[in-house]
Order: sequence, then C-alpha cells, then structure tokens
Amino acid sequence: MAGARVRLEREKEVQSAARVSRQEKNRRDAPRAAVSSLAPDFPNRYEDAEASQKGEPHSVREQTIEPTIASAAGAPRAALRVSGSCARATLLLVLGTFFWGLSFPLMKNWLDAAKLTHGPGGDVIAGLTLIGLRSLFGVPLLLLIRPRLLFAANRREWCCGLLLGMLNFVACTLQNWGLGMTSPAVSVFFTSLGSAWVPLVAFIGFRLAVAPLTLVGLAVGMAGVAVLGIKSTSDWQIGMGEWLTLGTSVLFAVVIVLMDRLGRTARPGHLSLPFLAASGLPGLLVCGVWSSVAAEGANWPTWTLSMLADPAILRDVALLTIFPTVLSMHWMTLYQPRVSASRAALVYLLEPVFGAALSVAWGHDPLTARLLLGGALILGGNALAELPGWLRERVGGRTENDRPA
Repeated sequence: MAGARVRLEREKEVQSAARVSRQEKNRRDAPRAAVSSLAPDFPNRYEDAEASQKGEPHSVREQTIEPTIASAAGAPRAALRVSGSCARATLLLVLGTFFWGLSFPLMKNWLDAAKLTHGPGGDVIAGLTLIGLRSLFGVPLLLLIRPRLLFAANRREWCCGLLLGMLNFVACTLQNWGLGMTSPAVSVFFTSLGSAWVPLVAFIGFRLAVAPLTLVGLAVGMAGVAVLGIKSTSDWQIGMGEWLTLGTSVLFAVVIVLMDRLGRTARPGHLSLPFLAASGLPGLLVCGVWSSVAAEGANWPTWTLSMLADPAILRDVALLTIFPTVLSMHWMTLYQPRVSASRAALVYLLEPVFGAALSVAWGHDPLTARLLLGGALILGGNALAELPGWLRERVGGRTENDRPA
C-alpha cells in the first residue's frame, strides 16, 4: 500500500509538472496564435528563427509549426494541418486555374462584341481596355477583401510584385491580341505550353539542368501546336493569332519561374496588390495616351462606357474581375511560393482542359478530332516535360521549394 501511495504521489507530481509546462508553453505561443488567426497568410518567421537557433533542419520545422499553433489556438490539430498544408495550396491553385480557363470564353465574348460595335483600335485596344478594366475594378475589390495589403508589403515586395505584374501585362496583351484572331480553345492550349517552357527558362536563367524527357515533351507539344495552328486554307502556315499566343506562353513561363524565385523572399500574399495593379492598369494608360493623339481614339471613352452599359458584357467583366483577376491572381501569389515550381506547372496543365471544355460548352469551338488530337499532344508534351520533376519529388519527398503554410 505504501508503495502504491508513493507511486500515486509521484504520478501526481509528474502530472502537475506536465500541466505547468503546458500552461507555460501556451503563454509563450499565444502571441503567435493571435498573429496566425488574424493574418493566416503571414509567414511564421518566429518558429523558423527559433528552430534555426536549435539547429533543427527545415523539414523538422515544417512538421512542428502547425501543431504548435493548433495547440495554442485550441484548434483541432488534424484540421489545421489540412487547412495549412501544401494540399490546401494545391487545391486553391486548381480552383484558380479553373477560373483562368473560364476567362478565355469570357474574353472572347468581349473581343467579339468589340468587333460588332466597331471598337476603335481593333483587337489591340479592345484587349488593352479589357485588361485595364479588370485591374481597375479588381484592385479596389482586393483591398476590400484584404485591406491591410495596401500597407503590409515592404519596398522589396512592391518592386517584385510590380516587376512580375509588368511581365504579366505584356503577356496578357499579346494573349488578348492573339485571341481576337483565333478561338478560345486553341488559345488556351497554346498558352498552356508555358508549363513546358518552364524547365528551359529555369535553365537559361538559373542554369538548372534540363532532362532529356523535357526536350521530348517540348517536341510533342510543338507537334500539337502544328495540328491546331496550321491551316490548309492559309498555305499551311501558323496564323498570326497562334504566333502571338505562342509568344505569350514563353512570357508566362518566365512569370512562373520568377514567381517561384522571388516568392521565396516575399511574405505570401504580399505580392498580390502590386502584381494585380501592374498587370492591367498600364493598359488604361496606353489607351488614354493613344486616344489623345490618334483621331480614331477620340471615341474610345464613349465606346468603353457603351460596352459596359450592355448587361451581358457587364456580367462578363464582373466575372472576369472577381474570379480570374482577383481570386486567381491572389491565390497564385499567395500559394504558388508554397509549392514547388514543378507542382505548380502540373496544376496549370489543367487550364487548357477547363478552358477548352468551357469554350465548347459556350459555343465558341466545335468539338472536332483536330481539337482533341492537337490538345492531347500539347497536354502530353507538357506532362512529359514535367515528368522528371515529378519523379524527383516522389523519390525525394517534398522539394526544397515546398513550404509550410
């Protein structure tokens, strides 16, 4: 009995010490939990610094950050791990990619309406106007959702976001110009080649090795370009719209690689505002300057207002602003740095699938054997180009680019 009492006393002492230890740990972690609950996209630099001082490897920090916050906040650990994991980032990137696919038939609606209303400046000015309107309406909407982004980004993040946004603006300008001369399904398949260009851009910019399968994938993808782009009615040449969209895919690959690189030094989500502003507002500036110096451009302001007075067009612009422009771009800047470039490129492969399906459903494209064959070749080429990266991830687990949320 005495021995049992001693054991009970010792157990009580151990439990008491453990309880005190938990309380002390909760008091230490409370500020971090508060920051996490108020700003879930703010990086947990405190845990990184603390783990670095202890000499823990990065992979250990990834495993311990989320349970620590969950314990301090009183939230279920499993639920928090799922909501803040790489899987959640990938899921939201997929949803954002669906919205990008939706943008192709919506942009085509605008360009077709511009031709019917004899818009000044043709497809170029019509495309620049649409790009500018998306940012003009999108920036206030983003600030309404995330008002602290206006002052949260530091100088480096503003510079990175503006640089990426300007590159994206040039790519979107070429994309809209080309879309006026081709169909949404062809445009989205050509644009998707940006995923295949990523390894080559990374090699040129950062001397990262290019696997032979990547070159094979590019060759297969270009075969798909030939199937979709070459028209027998134009001396078997690729049309101007297809060439412009092919150039767009290269620029988008540059944006993907730089987003991956520059995103490592920026807090997640803090590139969104400068990126969105620089991606479209220069379009309105160009149109304004053009309308002031060109005789044809004098009607541009009234034409733009008349376009927005059409309920169907206004609906399309609203959809383009809310989903592909604000949500997709914000999720891209917030979540792409948390996954590897290879995984992001894999997700972006879904864009032509979504875009082509929606374009066929909208009536912009007929479902033909040529569309299916060319699209399958481009998707297969993209998959082959990304296969070496996916195999490395499966063998080595998460890559160094995969980050905790």
